[in-house]
Amino acid sequence: MLGGGFSFLLLIVFSYILVKKGFDKQVFEGFPKFLFSICYPALVLVSFTGENSLLSPENIPLIILLALISTLSFFALGCIALRRYQKEARRPPILFYMIANNTFLAFPFIYYFFGAFGLSFIILFGMIQDFLIWSLGYMQYSKSGDLKQTIKSTLNPCFIAVIIGMFFTVNGWGLPDFLATPIQMLADVSLPVVLLLVGSLIAQNTDALKFIDRDAVLTILARMLLFPLLTFGILHLIGIDLTIVLLASFIVSLPAPMLGIVLARQFDKDIAFASTLFMLSTLLFLLNTAVLFLLQTQGIIPGF
Repeated sequence: MLGGGFSFLLLIVFSYILVKKGFDKQVFEGFPKFLFSICYPALVLVSFTGENSLLSPENIPLIILLALISTLSFFALGCIALRRYQKEARRPPILFYMIANNTFLAFPFIYYFFGAFGLSFIILFGMIQDFLIWSLGYMQYSKSGDLKQTIKSTLNPCFIAVIIGMFFTVNGWGLPDFLATPIQMLADVSLPVVLLLVGSLIAQNTDALKFIDRDAVLTILARMLLFPLLTFGILHLIGIDLTIVLLASFIVSLPAPMLGIVLARQFDKDIAFASTLFMLSTLLFLLNTAVLFLLQTQGIIPGF
């Protein structure tokens, strides 16, 4: 785990300075694949084979409903807000962000704040969201869904790790000792590697901050402030468990995904605007996370 307060930001600053000072940025280009193929599956296995890690049967349909209702509702609100919007090249990045957020970045943070339960929660939430990302979300750019990518995004290393972890848990097995230690070590690597990756991405995309305008600010405020507040208020009013309310609100507040930039480039949309959404929302997320670390360290909010 990380130290208290804002000390975790030092890893971001470190990689940022390295890249800005001419360090070979290609070193960081393999980090996403390393995380997604090795560290995150290890984190998933640790989550699903640990004590009290699995979601209870009554929580599973609730999470599926939350993922479907929240994602489709945010998309509908985005469509309503943009019904008279004239900047067609910006419409796809905005609507895509209404559907997709950066769960890739969130895994280690979720595990830090909410433990194995939180990681199990976001994995299931993300699986449902992936179908919407590669169908409804992808359609905003291409005007057609992508069945191949939908299948590919589902049959990924993390999903395979979920299946293995659930198999072990259902049978009451734990990881063998000779595997548990190295798998835990790989899981512990996730957060520092993510922080180093974020620092390098910020360093490589600082030009995007030059294009901050009213559209970018309003989009991010809606996605990272208004929607989490709506989520918290509605779930709290209907009597959902507070841990789930806080977890769902945290997931809803995640920053824009890097995939939005990739699709904007592929389909010749507003790449600069998509990059601005990614950069600005990521910086705001890091600030929010730093505040949460500080509040938790001071005992103002509890750990879960």
